[in-house]
Amino acid sequence: MSLVAALFENLLEFLPITVVEEHEIGVYLRWGRYKKSVEPGGYRTVWPAEKIIAVNAQAQDLPITDMHMVLGNDKVWAIDAAIAYTIDNAYRYMLATREPDELLTTAAKSAVLSYKGNNRIVDNTSEVEEEIYGVLDDMVEMWGIAILRFKFVTIAPCKVFVIRGGTSPPLLPTYED
Repeated sequence: MSLVAALFENLLEFLPITVVEEHEIGVYLRWGRYKKSVEPGGYRTVWPAEKIIAVNAQAQDLPITDMHMVLGNDKVWAIDAAIAYTIDNAYRYMLATREPDELLTTAAKSAVLSYKGNNRIVDNTSEVEEEIYGVLDDMVEMWGIAILRFKFVTIAPCKVFVIRGGTSPPLLPTYED
């Protein structure tokens, strides 16, 4: 029996080790199906049956730019914001998207631009930030993402120029001097 145990122990040394770093969450797959999430550490896997995919779970900041909105005074305003997020459920996150920044940017722009009572964006930014934070967090929860913070960076009126000529392009906003 000791010969079999020794052979098995030597065989284990040849199995690949997957390391999940301290700032990551590992997703353990067996035959391509989710089995569990794993904590940071080293794991031996039997290829091709098992695989561990590490997902970065550190808090990350993402700037949201190029939003333009007509507010109550019929002026076009340029709005830039920033969000901080982290991965809450690595498996859902892994299935949701290959481009998380693009997904979060679209969700954040949607949350801001669909905000009701948009006159308050200029006057009561902290209250509006809290409301948009709640909406955005609810939107992205199903993708395994948790929003930590939403903050307006710039809210500035724009000048609007119309280029006259043969065919007119859409309105081109620029920042006021």
